[in-house]
Amino acid sequence: MLIKACLNGSRKPGDHPALPITPAELAADAHRAVQAGARACHAHPRDQDGVETLDPGTCDAAAHAIRKASPGVPIGFSTATWIEPDQSRRLELIRGWVERPDFVSVNFSDPGVIELCRLLRRLGIGIEAGVWTVADAEAVADSGFSRQLVRVLVEPQDIGPVDAEASAAAISAALDHAGVDAPRLYHGYGIATWRVIEFALEGGWDIRVGLEDTLQLPDATAASGNAELVAAAVEMARKSGRLPACGDLGRSSS
Repeated sequence: MLIKACLNGSRKPGDHPALPITPAELAADAHRAVQAGARACHAHPRDQDGVETLDPGTCDAAAHAIRKASPGVPIGFSTATWIEPDQSRRLELIRGWVERPDFVSVNFSDPGVIELCRLLRRLGIGIEAGVWTVADAEAVADSGFSRQLVRVLVEPQDIGPVDAEASAAAISAALDHAGVDAPRLYHGYGIATWRVIEFALEGGWDIRVGLEDTLQLPDATAASGNAELVAAAVEMARKSGRLPACGDLGRSSS
């Protein structure tokens, strides 16, 4: 199974003492997460002011640093419209990437996803379809790209654990009904994070965890950083029987 580390997301500098911002920090933190059991990493590159960006120079530097620190580990970035709301500019910036990530997340609640997916396919960048709702699942099915995805990200936005699990189940049913058979990865946010991970492990799906999603461990204590969050997810996966009790966790492709 795949455990992906989400290193920083949209959190602001200072939200957590260990939040990685610079390429060097992302590289070092990704390496620690991989040592803890992550087999892919997702990051939001930042400019000199700590603001999320799709700028080619900044993204190239982040991708290069992470790859150098963790050779062979697939890395992904975000393409969310809140990073660059102008669609033409968003496509122009992504087109300028040289050190391209292995995959990017594409939120199917965002406008312009079809044009974006076409560009990503031309560039050879894998597509993770971000699905927040049943409507997003239906949009993936209708997009023409459902059989060209690296994976579907099932991402319930609910804050409450029970509601988040119910949304994950509803999205799962919608994907099944639509015949979307791409690999699935599940994650939640805040206190719902670990409930969604448990749901995913029970269903035999992949998971992600990191400071983007939560600052707390399953027992609600503060996490020291991404590596500790990944280690907690690995332990849950082992207890569920999804991972061996010990030994090499193996590599997962992008």
